[in-house]
Amino acid sequence: MKIDLTKYMYGNEALILFLGWFIISNVFNFTNLVLFAGIFTLLIGIFVFRYFKTSNMKKEYSSDLSYYYFSPQPITSMVDALYMENYKAKDIKKIDFIAYDLEESCNYGQKKISKIITSNKDVEINIIGYGDEKYCINSKNHANNLSYFPINEKKTEHKNLIYMNDGRTFLWYEPYHKIENGKHSFQKGGYFLEPSKKILESIEEDISNLKSQSR
Repeated sequence: MKIDLTKYMYGNEALILFLGWFIISNVFNFTNLVLFAGIFTLLIGIFVFRYFKTSNMKKEYSSDLSYYYFSPQPITSMVDALYMENYKAKDIKKIDFIAYDLEESCNYGQKKISKIITSNKDVEINIIGYGDEKYCINSKNHANNLSYFPINEKKTEHKNLIYMNDGRTFLWYEPYHKIENGKHSFQKGGYFLEPSKKILESIEEDISNLKSQSR
């Protein structure tokens, strides 16, 4: 199986581990050989960890594609994954986006969502989440692009679907995404996949059910 190392090099854990090892090496006056041996070991460890993470997710979602983000950034990481697949905002047809809390999500996401819409006047974005849409973008400039579906439950598992103009559909999956006091918690990272038709239909049904619960 061909493995693209660049797919596994995104995330903050590599930087944190390398900085930690660099500090430890200075404290204990490690030789250059020990320092570089440690860096090499950390690199291999990160690669193996991410490889098994993505492999398990591929099996679960019958997917041929999977990027794993240890510490994703809301919306930004999803767009970044699309970019790695040579897509831009103008290539998106529709996004069904699940949010933990509409107020919190709209506070951090307004600029990012506006940027997508500015680049793609035909995109359709549906945001499902707990709370009140009064905190969200309601500009007349975005009225044809944005729809909100307030629900009565704060969902921590987010399965977001991105439909492309060329017919492909991707899943941006956050197994655990919670927001408290404006701080995002991703305890299980984030995944970008292209699910099988059967699994895609199941996710679409779940999203449709959430929309039907909208107040």
